Amino acid sequence: GSTDWPIVLDPGMAFGTGLHPSTQLCLIAMESVVHPGERVLDAGCGSGILSIAAARAGAGAIDAFDIDPIAVKATASNAELNDLLPAIRVVVSDGPGHGNLWAPVDEKEPKWDVILVNILPHVIIGLLNGGLHHSLASGGRMILAGIILDREPDVREALHRHGLEVVERYTQGDWVGLVASRVH
Repeated sequence: GSTDWPIVLDPGMAFGTGLHPSTQLCLIAMESVVHPGERVLDAGCGSGILSIAAARAGAGAIDAFDIDPIAVKATASNAELNDLLPAIRVVVSDGPGHGNLWAPVDEKEPKWDVILVNILPHVIIGLLNGGLHHSLASGGRMILAGIILDREPDVREALHRHGLEVVERYTQGDWVGLVASRVH
């Protein structure tokens, strides 16, 4: 697993040193969810720790975005610190259809095998309402964290409304991590 590899981080001004429970929940979920060669999208990448962990797990292509240019810069420089610059493509965006992340490839919208969403519940729900789930490849999984226990029902309701079902649940203290996939 990714735990065999040290990850070098200079978080700069961006949130996410890897010590936060929600980040740990994501890393734990990624161990079983991310498979070598898969395309991974890190939504709200912060310092880039999850993108770096995805690269360590053997992801074939990693795209990342954050609404905050400082976070995008931190992700790019942390990828470089870890000799991963070619593998991680990071842009400023606030979700599907915004910024150049979703520029059509071969006239088709890109699809990702794994989408990582480690941000606050209202942002997760906003991204789902904005159609983030449409960017999941067939059989793809979405890992959601940053969810405090009492907001879990809201997130689950949003997932359900958009045709996603929770297939795994992880907890640490008051924090919840969910793995969701499309209902077939």
